[in-house]
Amino acid sequence: MINRALKPGGWIDCAEPGLWFDSFYTDLGPNNSYKQWSNGLFESGNKVGMSFDVGPYVKERLEAAGFVNVQETKFCCTVGRWSKDPWEREVGVWNQLRLVRGVQDFCSRRFINQLHVS
Repeated sequence: MINRALKPGGWIDCAEPGLWFDSFYTDLGPNNSYKQWSNGLFESGNKVGMSFDVGPYVKERLEAAGFVNVQETKFCCTVGRWSKDPWEREVGVWNQLRLVRGVQDFCSRRFINQLHVS
């Protein structure tokens, strides 16, 4: 579909977050709420034949679709107010709010329907 809309020499910009949370500063451990959320979303998607772990595969899928000169840039996003850096702390608070409010309905539906968690 994109191939028909994109002229030769044109470009697209894709952004997709990773599903798995990690930290440079501490071991989150398997009981961490973010790890549990990632595992639950991954499992609920698998139960209905959907993958919510898309981020790591965007580049190879674009190349398989015929795109050339695909460039990938990965970066980490702060979540929460733990950082001592004022800018990182503010971004982290907004990211945590986005996660809590922005995906709550989406995830709740999957956790209830596929994992029977209420």
